Amino acid sequence: MDAGTLRNLEPVLLHLVRNSFDHGLEETADRLRLGKPERGRIDLSLVRRGSVFVLDIADDGRGIDRAKIAKIAADKGLPLTDTSTDEKLLAVICQSGFTSAKAVSDISGRGVGMDVVSSQVSALGGQLSLSTQLGQGTRFRMQLPVPHLFVRCTLLQTSNRLFAVPASEVFTMVLLDDLLVEKVGDPKLPYRQTVTEDTGPVPALDLLSYWQGDDQGPSLSPNSVAVRTKQANGTEGIWLLADSIYGQNDLLVNSLPPPLTPPIGILGTSLLADGRLVPVLDAAALIDVVLRAPERAQGTLWRLPQAVAAADSGGSDRILVVDDAA
Repeated sequence: MDAGTLRNLEPVLLHLVRNSFDHGLEETADRLRLGKPERGRIDLSLVRRGSVFVLDIADDGRGIDRAKIAKIAADKGLPLTDTSTDEKLLAVICQSGFTSAKAVSDISGRGVGMDVVSSQVSALGGQLSLSTQLGQGTRFRMQLPVPHLFVRCTLLQTSNRLFAVPASEVFTMVLLDDLLVEKVGDPKLPYRQTVTEDTGPVPALDLLSYWQGDDQGPSLSPNSVAVRTKQANGTEGIWLLADSIYGQNDLLVNSLPPPLTPPIGILGTSLLADGRLVPVLDAAALIDVVLRAPERAQGTLWRLPQAVAAADSGGSDRILVVDDAA
């Protein structure tokens, strides 16, 4: 990370680590009673995904008690009290004036609240998210934009569509004819196929079906290519199936501006020299959903608006956007 970003993140990191230690981790006796390791654990990880830094702070502590947080917010007369989801819980604890500390200690309760954390992350152009499970632990995730730098990407072509995958997330590339591919009848992952290896079946995604939001795309030929992605820790992930490899380019990856929200699996877009707009795939996010949380795939991973699918497949639907700003 650049020095300016690090300097602005220092109070944020200090606050989150202090909170994890003081509020998250249980006392030793409680951890042993719950069957946890005697020593609590706080993990700090930083990975780069194309044009975004993903910074995680996670603990294996008690998790956040939603009912307790809602009661504290209500007792303080704060406007937000709904903690039914992780997003709403984060909004409650990031309100100005919210604190769960009963007293100031040497570790936490020192005047920097979650509202300051949230505003500091927003000032850096980033996003803050939270996931917590009672009795298991809490994870805060910050997604921060990388200064505009070119990212080396592998370009894949399927039909008339180009996709880009950051080269750092590509493990290997082979011809499809060298693999045994079969369809899988999983209603939660309608476009998933399976590549059978010595170690067993590995999920594979047909990029054209993924983009169009259906599984009616043309069948891949033996000369098609399969790209094996890799996870942040370097281990192999899933296969991406395409017609051919278009080449490699250094691309300037741009995030979709608000209010547009990219579906899971799209990192951003890049404009080629010939004017074509190329979606840049977030291979790590695709791996995470397909391998660990397939129930999230339905309706969020690759279910694009029907007008987009129709336009891409040669349909007559079109959208005209008019901007009269100077």
